[in-house]
Amino acid sequence: MNSALQCLSHSTAFIEFFLSQRFKADLNRSNPLGSKGKLALSFASLVQQLWGGACKKGSRGAVSPNAFKAAMGSFASQFRGTRQQDSQEFLAYLLDGLHEDLNRIKDKPYSAAPEANEGKDQRWRAEVAWKRHRERNDSIVVDTFQGQYRSTIVCPEPSCQRTSVTFDPFMYLSLPIPDSAELKGKAAARGAGEELDVVVHLLLKGRRAQRYALKLRPDARIIHLQEALARLTLTVSGEVEKQQGEEAREKMLMRYKARCLRVVEIKVSLPIISVFN
Repeated sequence: MNSALQCLSHSTAFIEFFLSQRFKADLNRSNPLGSKGKLALSFASLVQQLWGGACKKGSRGAVSPNAFKAAMGSFASQFRGTRQQDSQEFLAYLLDGLHEDLNRIKDKPYSAAPEANEGKDQRWRAEVAWKRHRERNDSIVVDTFQGQYRSTIVCPEPSCQRTSVTFDPFMYLSLPIPDSAELKGKAAARGAGEELDVVVHLLLKGRRAQRYALKLRPDARIIHLQEALARLTLTVSGEVEKQQGEEAREKMLMRYKARCLRVVEIKVSLPIISVFN
């Protein structure tokens, strides 16, 4: 639940809709598919606590989403209790519930699926399909998170040569996570000599933020980034030349490396490191 709420909590346009109280004008208490507005009101209360209450700037307070969890459990019974649940499934139910509670369409008209018409332009068909979807679904969730994709099916029979094209709304895109063997294979295919350009914005205590450009192998780990950053900061500051002997230089390198390690760990949630290829 925490990961899903954190994602939504940092969706600026979506959260501002609740913070500004504009959601109240869209409450749909008559929708049989929703929770009579209870879920939307509970979510709005939680957003107010996160961004304007106990956790406001300068406060060390914490927010316990018990009331929101109870409202979510009333809407979807599988989320009652303390059993572990899938985060993506929780997010899907939450967005569906918020959509129904905030659907601006009070009386949904009948909408037939668009008929296949080979003579019509694909753009025209896409616009018609989206218009029919919006005639029954019009909420901040649709405005912020939904889109439309085109699905094409071609008959495999040589004598048929028929093609079916449909347009469907979507709110989630499932992406496969490659396994370690696949990642290693791709890294090897890139070539052992090829490197990635990495830009690091480093903020050390008592110093102004510095920007460093590094080159790392595609299979490099965080420890390699910290070693390269430590050596580069030593070279740029000129302190390498001040130390005599390999042992002294290595000690200073380890000291800088530890400082870089702490900075990366503390600021990992901020856009300090930008990786591009």
